[in-house]
Amino acid sequence: MMNLESSYCECLVKRKNTIGGYIIKGLIIALLVIFGLLAFLFLFSGANAVSLLMAALVMVGFSLAGSIFPRFNVEWEYVFVDGQLDFDQVLGGLARKRKMRTDFEKLEIIAPSNSHRLDSYKNMQMKIYDFSSLTGCDNYSMICHDGNNLIKIYFEPNEEMLTTMKNKSFRKVFTD
Repeated sequence: MMNLESSYCECLVKRKNTIGGYIIKGLIIALLVIFGLLAFLFLFSGANAVSLLMAALVMVGFSLAGSIFPRFNVEWEYVFVDGQLDFDQVLGGLARKRKMRTDFEKLEIIAPSNSHRLDSYKNMQMKIYDFSSLTGCDNYSMICHDGNNLIKIYFEPNEEMLTTMKNKSFRKVFTD
């Protein structure tokens, strides 16, 4: 007999902009301003072919910047369906890419990142994935198996997702 009861929950978390993102945006803007000024200088000096090329480069640069800048706005979407948790990256509200899928059969523990329940995992070598907002608040750590290795995942589930996950695996999900 099939179990018609299924558990589903999703959560969206906006990632804080990083310093690297601000630096790249600043460099793009600086390059566009420099090319724009050079185009005007060449235009007034009488070099028409060069000024037209520079103006075309500025126009292409603005259109590329218009498509690149939204990609610096990253959101993480967590989707929990029947014991599988997907971590999707949403770039600028336009592009979605699955970054990881975990199965609760391979789960060791989910607990707040500062919980004493994670003490036994502190000195272990693990690959770390950060799917959080980078603000440091409400972080949870998920320890699970990936082949023969353990991995740690930082994420920020909401109360509904925590309840849904706890109902699926109440001995492995902690909210203390």
